[in-house]
Amino acid sequence: MSFSAQLREAIRSRHLLSHPFYQAWTEGKLSIEQLQNYAVQYKPFVDAFPRYVSAVHSHCEDAAARAEILENLMDEEGKTGRGPAHPLLWQDFIHGLGATGADSAAGEKAREAYLRLSQSSYEEGLCALYAYEYQTPEISKTKIEGLKKFYGIDDPRCLEFFRTHEIADIYHSKTCEKLIDAIPADQQAAALQAARDAADALWNFLSEAYGEECPCAHAA
Repeated sequence: MSFSAQLREAIRSRHLLSHPFYQAWTEGKLSIEQLQNYAVQYKPFVDAFPRYVSAVHSHCEDAAARAEILENLMDEEGKTGRGPAHPLLWQDFIHGLGATGADSAAGEKAREAYLRLSQSSYEEGLCALYAYEYQTPEISKTKIEGLKKFYGIDDPRCLEFFRTHEIADIYHSKTCEKLIDAIPADQQAAALQAARDAADALWNFLSEAYGEECPCAHAA
């Protein structure tokens, strides 16, 4: 089994589509107020995502691998000509929902966890990125379907963050897989733990965003 496959298996129980919050989203059971709250709370994490990628890039000593990570970073920053910076797309989603409010502790916790992991070793940061990006295409597709079917949200600008990640993160995750499979054996244990920690941070964010209604909040 490849190391990337081992990593996916290790965090399978934290796949975000199995979280009660996303289950409720796909079934149309969230209120619009809950969606608005989620969008605002998640903003700090999304705003910092280019910094996670940048940190992994700066820790990478291999020039060829670094060039591939740079392409991911350029996508995040909106410098490839394929669309705006991804944090701006999230802001469009917030506006499309009519959401207002300040950033939250839940989003700050997820951001700080990812900043810590991405600023550790190259191997740990790479696997933390992968824990997010390999899930994103399927999650994005499911979110779009739920928003259209249950909430009548079909404004292309509001949905563009998810449309972009439905496609872009297929490529980004495949690139990560190739780099992950080249991680030396003596670095794999720490990298695997980083992926687990990243998956926990994302899962726990959703639990906090869902609040008291969440039936199975998992402690980190």
